[in-house]
Amino acid sequence: MKLEKKLVSSGYWLFRWRSYFPIVIILFFIPAMVEYEYVGGSREMTTTWGLFCLIVGLLGLLFRIMVVGHTPQNTSGRNTREQIAEVLNTSGWYSVVRHPLYLGNYTMGLGISMFPYSWWMPVIYTFAFALYYERIMIAEEDFLRINFGDDFEKWSAETPGFFPDFSKWDSPSLNFSFKKYAWAQFKKNKIALVCLYLLFALIILAVFAPYIANERPLYAEYEGNTLYPAFANETRTDSIYNSEGEFVQVLQYDIADWRQLDLESVVWAPIPYSPGGMDRYNRDYASPSGEQRFKNSEGEIVDIPLKFRHKLGTDGIGRDLASGLIHGTRISLMVGLVSMGIASLIGIILGAMAGFFGDSKLKMPRIKYWLTLFGTFMGLFYGFGQRKYVLAEAFGESISSGMLQMLISFVLIFVIIYFFRQISKLFQFRFLQEETNVPIDTFVSRGIELLNSIPRLLLIITITAVVDRSIWIIMIIIGVTGWTGIARFTRAEFLRIRSLEFVQAAESLGFSSVRTIFKHALPNALAPVFVSIAFGIASAILIESGLSFLGIGVPDDVVTWGSLLNLGRQNLEAWWLIIYPGMAIFLTITIYNMIAEASRDALDPRLKS
Repeated sequence: MKLEKKLVSSGYWLFRWRSYFPIVIILFFIPAMVEYEYVGGSREMTTTWGLFCLIVGLLGLLFRIMVVGHTPQNTSGRNTREQIAEVLNTSGWYSVVRHPLYLGNYTMGLGISMFPYSWWMPVIYTFAFALYYERIMIAEEDFLRINFGDDFEKWSAETPGFFPDFSKWDSPSLNFSFKKYAWAQFKKNKIALVCLYLLFALIILAVFAPYIANERPLYAEYEGNTLYPAFANETRTDSIYNSEGEFVQVLQYDIADWRQLDLESVVWAPIPYSPGGMDRYNRDYASPSGEQRFKNSEGEIVDIPLKFRHKLGTDGIGRDLASGLIHGTRISLMVGLVSMGIASLIGIILGAMAGFFGDSKLKMPRIKYWLTLFGTFMGLFYGFGQRKYVLAEAFGESISSGMLQMLISFVLIFVIIYFFRQISKLFQFRFLQEETNVPIDTFVSRGIELLNSIPRLLLIITITAVVDRSIWIIMIIIGVTGWTGIARFTRAEFLRIRSLEFVQAAESLGFSSVRTIFKHALPNALAPVFVSIAFGIASAILIESGLSFLGIGVPDDVVTWGSLLNLGRQNLEAWWLIIYPGMAIFLTITIYNMIAEASRDALDPRLKS
């Protein structure tokens, strides 16, 4: 009994701080990223794995949104600091599992923990999660048992604790507000709904690109050996023996022409070509409808079989266009999401601070103010200016090393700012310690005006000319230069929201500015910002395509839609190198723009009824 009381007591304490558990996980994430290597030694498999981990994390987030959206107010099923239970949640997701929010938390963290591709990371995460949240679950159920007695006992006896039983599903008693209003309004736009489905199709195409377009078979039987070439390391080498145990050959996966091997059984990818593979028998711009040649297993040059035909043609050195388009999908989608992720982070933070504090609401000692400005300048100079070559080299090596160096840069910036802020305490002169206004709104507004006064494409071209060419560097540059629109929307919303009653009530209750901004104001200001982000994703894809078309974007070994267009510029008679990549860019941009327009209409309060 004493042990149970200790578990309950510690559970109540952990409940208050449960939101900070992910920070602890990050401490383990950093050394895992240091040891990060390509999955299976393949860049394609690494990217696929990263996208899979992202999907796992997003599924956990979506699950949490659905749970919270159907949960009544004044319950600890929402983000509350203390245990609250005016009603017992037993419908919706609470009918299949007693702790759906923690299941969502676990799924989100699992996606992050799997990304470094270190087996010990998800194991440590799972054990840490179990030890941390088990006590919270015990405390919650003890609280519910006291408040609801037999009703809780009956529900807990029928409902699993953590692993869902979907056979017990009971429709939620409350409607999900977004589903009821915004989603219903969105569905009225049939074109946007079709575009949303097309976007899902593009995402699936991007995730599984290495297995949709690959010159190596998905499955093959050769000399009695069962092989899975498309899923293996690109540089893998196998010694092949026949059924009598006699040595046949050394099979090197990245050199072997799998089409020429006498395979007993084989399953090819839908597009049996990789974006970098060169078909020497179909050089000089093989037309999709023209003559294409093939070397059979007997060494004869014949008309190409239908399954090996380049359905969208080739470029001047025999690279398959269809394969390039499919693999270019993941680059374009990744550029849009990562770039606008960076832009959103910068724009939302700066816009929120500018709109909430204005020019007179935030005060600090004069010396601290000036030293903070100087420290910010020095931090940016040493964090990014002096380390630009280190960052470029790191991103050129791998994603993990680039992320680690980026983290080091941010830590360095904050350390320098903190150092100068501490120095300000040494100056105790009355004049220097007088309070002065911090004109955050002026700084942000002038920064927006400065960036908007320079043509964005020209600015990006100038920056790319002095840094190493890397897809990650390109995404960072697009993100860092694309935050102004998001900041303006966020600032405008905060200027409106800060005078509303619920914000004033939070301030009168003595809540900190940080809590007021992020917990009360920001959730109510993001609706128009999301629309701006959707338009921004389309813009980022278009900018990357333009840079690659000009030949100053991604490295030559990275296939994007813009680089394919650049190949078409070299021979205007090869119409397929212009039409198909152009259609892909046009279709993707249109999809995002239509979704953004429909979202804007759906989120407009004047249209809700």
